Amino acid sequence: MAEDNYEGIDFDDEIENLDDGAEWFKPETGKTEITFLSNGEVQTRDYDDGEQEVVVFEIEVDGEEMMWSVNKATTKTSLYGQIVQFASQECGGDLNGQTMTLKKTGSGMNTNYIVVEVV
Repeated sequence: MAEDNYEGIDFDDEIENLDDGAEWFKPETGKTEITFLSNGEVQTRDYDDGEQEVVVFEIEVDGEEMMWSVNKATTKTSLYGQIVQFASQECGGDLNGQTMTLKKTGSGMNTNYIVVEVV
């Protein structure tokens, strides 16, 4: 039971103290040029249905630095598989400083990603 003198949190004041943190990239439909600022870092995330490995890249899009999380998949046609092929075939295994073109089509469960340089 709350005490009578409890005022609670002033959320307007609290929001002033929050750090915006990193911006996260979410591809939009169409073509986007992405410049990698890192080679990525594998992280494990816990979800209700189990653990999932993701690779987090530091990137630049339209002059803005962002973070990009990509599921670590095992097929060449997956987005991660295409990024791996791009790194291997086009960049000598080093993504840092490299620019690729990502094409997104569809939405929801029908979303497709194509790394133009790999196709």
